[in-house]
Amino acid sequence: RQVTKRQLNEKFRTYKQVGFGYSYLGYNHRDWRFKEKKVRQAITTAIDRERIVKEVLGGFAQVVDTPYKPDSYWYNQTAKKFTYDPEKSKKMLAESGWRDTDGDGVIDKDGEPFTMIVATTAGNTENEKTAAMISRDLKNVGIKVSILLLEWTDLAQGYAGSKDFEACLMGWGIDLEPDQTDIWGSPKPDSANLNFIGYKNPEVDRLLELEVSTYDRAERKKYYDQLQEIIAVDQPITFLYTKDSFEIMDSRVKGIEPSPTGIWHNFTKWYVPEPLQKN
Repeated sequence: RQVTKRQLNEKFRTYKQVGFGYSYLGYNHRDWRFKEKKVRQAITTAIDRERIVKEVLGGFAQVVDTPYKPDSYWYNQTAKKFTYDPEKSKKMLAESGWRDTDGDGVIDKDGEPFTMIVATTAGNTENEKTAAMISRDLKNVGIKVSILLLEWTDLAQGYAGSKDFEACLMGWGIDLEPDQTDIWGSPKPDSANLNFIGYKNPEVDRLLELEVSTYDRAERKKYYDQLQEIIAVDQPITFLYTKDSFEIMDSRVKGIEPSPTGIWHNFTKWYVPEPLQKN
């Protein structure tokens, strides 16, 4: 028989939570165009991340500004946030020496036009649409973007692992364990760490060393807050968004307690009241 929307809502309950991952636009810090912090900040300022969330994700996501889960204990709510402002972005780029000196619509510096290749996963509609919107936004500030679509293994192992890539649209998973030394610690020769973008900041390295040697939770939180403040200003990558995730449960099940870790942390305490049990 046909089931109405109201009956479905009565039969099931939906639990919405912040996802355990984020999408980002990563830059190769070995490339001269991306070495200057203000340029990376300007790119972030040029991208309408809220519009991406609305049009690509249907609103089921939120813009992020640090690499920690926004509803977790470790997240720094006061870390710097960049808002969409293309005119400000143009000004920042001009202050960094990037101006359209020949009137072709593309900014240039020392005779070199600001063009960039953004690689992402072929067949991933979300990434392809996001890349297209980033390309449009950056065109508005004079940066010409070409989108390169690659199979996942070619992107992650070949392109991003080559150390001579330009930019990539990818994602990181967020672990409950807050240590991210492998991602943000300065890359070392012959190291297998995950910092393939080549980001280096001595103060970040110092904070990462402090946090792994500190067992007091509140003390570690201070180090992570400082770490996020630096990363938010440095913009080694442009943080884009974290998607919402959903769990649907039979409404008869009681004892579910949503938390930043999801709903499954206390599943041993779930129960169905006797009057609602079925034989």
